[in-house]
Amino acid sequence: LLLDFCASLTQRAMLRAWLLLHNKFHPRQLYIHKRREHSLDLDLARAELLQRVEQGREQERKQSRLRALNLVQVRITHLLLCMAFLGSTMLLWLRLRHAFHCSFYVVLAPLMAFEVFLLGSSVVVYIVFL
Repeated sequence: LLLDFCASLTQRAMLRAWLLLHNKFHPRQLYIHKRREHSLDLDLARAELLQRVEQGREQERKQSRLRALNLVQVRITHLLLCMAFLGSTMLLWLRLRHAFHCSFYVVLAPLMAFEVFLLGSSVVVYIVFL
């Protein structure tokens, strides 16, 4: 038993205490019992390792999806910001040349629409990352 199941001094001490508690049994019965216990521990350790590997793979898949989503969102946000600035600049230019009569609310509407989009997407991202 000491050779098969003890890799350290603490394991030897624990095995000696276990043997003292079970000294009324035959050594062969003790060895069979300990062997069965050890094989169950190994099976549990294997199952736990497989579960951890699967969780790691799942986390990696989630991370790659989130990275792709983040890249797309950053690109779309940048594109919409450029379009909002271009639209506001064109409306302001038309208003200053007196070709289009409107208030500054209309001129700044594309930027406000972008702000609403940015706020909405930020809320969605915050909910996803919770």
